[in-house]
Amino acid sequence: MREKYTVSENSPTVHGYSEFNSGLSAFLDAARWISAFFVLITHLNNRMFVTLHLIPSSERTITSYLWGFVTGFAHWGVVVFFVLSGFLVGGPVLRAALNKSNFNSKKYIVARVTRIYLVLIPVLIIGNGLDYLGMDLFPSSVVYSEHLIKLMGQSDLQFNMSIFGSVLNLQNLFFDTLGTNGPLETLANEFWYYMTFPLLLAPVFYNKSVKGYGLFALGFALLISMSLASKWHFIGFILWGLGALFFVKKENVLIKSPLAAFIFFLLVLIGIRLGVRSEVIFGAFGFLFEIIVAILFANVLCSLRFREVNWVILRSSWHAKLGGFSYSLYAVHVPLLMFMCSVLKDNFGYGWHDVPRYGYQWLTALIFVVICISFAWLLSLITEKHTYKVRKYIYGLID
Repeated sequence: MREKYTVSENSPTVHGYSEFNSGLSAFLDAARWISAFFVLITHLNNRMFVTLHLIPSSERTITSYLWGFVTGFAHWGVVVFFVLSGFLVGGPVLRAALNKSNFNSKKYIVARVTRIYLVLIPVLIIGNGLDYLGMDLFPSSVVYSEHLIKLMGQSDLQFNMSIFGSVLNLQNLFFDTLGTNGPLETLANEFWYYMTFPLLLAPVFYNKSVKGYGLFALGFALLISMSLASKWHFIGFILWGLGALFFVKKENVLIKSPLAAFIFFLLVLIGIRLGVRSEVIFGAFGFLFEIIVAILFANVLCSLRFREVNWVILRSSWHAKLGGFSYSLYAVHVPLLMFMCSVLKDNFGYGWHDVPRYGYQWLTALIFVVICISFAWLLSLITEKHTYKVRKYIYGLID
């Protein structure tokens, strides 16, 4: 009998029984942690070093070109995150709607809230604490100069509203981000995809009743208002929705062979990275490239769902271990990097927007990566790891 696995929404790990085969489960784990790792090293590079185009031509080496290449995938990591989330969270909701199955809204909301907030609340406290500690201990490091200017221009009310907005996952939608933790904007978008997607399907769940159409109107109003506040929110919702669509897609996928689908996805992704400039990606029509990457990645997930694979690269148990705290890593790494850079700059005179010339700079970068991963793992032991226990306890209260 074939072994079955469960995949959690944001951190796919082996956990009981599910419809996903072992190959797809391992791939989801690997995709999650690899995407988080590329986001980490990109944000590290953007703080410790200058980007490749700012390095004088005479000082560029093979190492700097390779490093510049691999630290340009953070944005695509976010695209992968959205597709994964749509596939794992939106997919079952869409399937329930198409099959006219029952939808337990209470359990759905509990699952989503526990998944996000068990990590988010500690991260807001830790991140803001590190920001203020860094500003207080190392004021001359210039690492926090932009943040200090922002704080000095804020009233107490604006600061309190930033706290309020971050707790409600509305940062960079209707409120300023609290502290230096910019990646929380992505989590805010994702959280509201969780909330709005079932509302948009409410007429199906509630048999075209007044209640169903009222909930649809609420979901539509939320989506439009947030999309007007942030163009990326709307694009991200399309990417998220593609993941959900490919979850319910039948076996006639675009490329049936999982290996061929994965290789084609990598080739296109690398081609875009090498051939399309960042100002185009982040320009008016950059969403076209995002949609292409999202479709190709979703196709890989779909093909793996129908054809079990046994790739050597997916056999390692480390994929599940690293994937198990990738959410924590994504959520906490920026304020931690900022603090470590301020320590380095204030005490040793390097570590902030430098040209990478020396071995000790690369060694420091490696140490920072190890510290971020280790810190996120420790954080996950008291937060992310206990998601199912907390969720099960709340289920018991509401049943």
